[in-house]
Amino acid sequence: LHQLGQGFVRLRLAVEILRNLVFAVDVIQARAHRLRIRQRIVANDHPRRLHEASLDRIVRHLGGPSADVTTRVFGRWSDLVGEAVAAHSRPVSMRGTTLVVAVSDPAWATQLRFLEHDLVERLRTELGPNAIDAIEVRVRPEQAG
Repeated sequence: LHQLGQGFVRLRLAVEILRNLVFAVDVIQARAHRLRIRQRIVANDHPRRLHEASLDRIVRHLGGPSADVTTRVFGRWSDLVGEAVAAHSRPVSMRGTTLVVAVSDPAWATQLRFLEHDLVERLRTELGPNAIDAIEVRVRPEQAG
């Protein structure tokens, strides 16, 4: 029985060693992947185009329309919606063509819902006809303007 217990301890130790080896291999593979990406970026004659394409791919993967539209919405929010609205609201995410906006209190949520059609039209004029189709308003005082 004593030998069986020692065998079990050795087996558990071997399993733990294997887990650590698998983890180490994963870390090495991740580092090698990052190194290959860096080498491709350095070797590329047009790193800006690669950056823009990569950012666009990431934004689309996360559900946004494009990097350009997302950047303009988040970067020019007060220009796009006006100072009064921007003081009490802030874009927080984009899901496809739906813009999610946080507002400071329920009264502003009601106001933005009332203005949604006009805001969507203004955003389409500035960003393109397929950029934004709807605005989803959420009351989140800690995230608003």
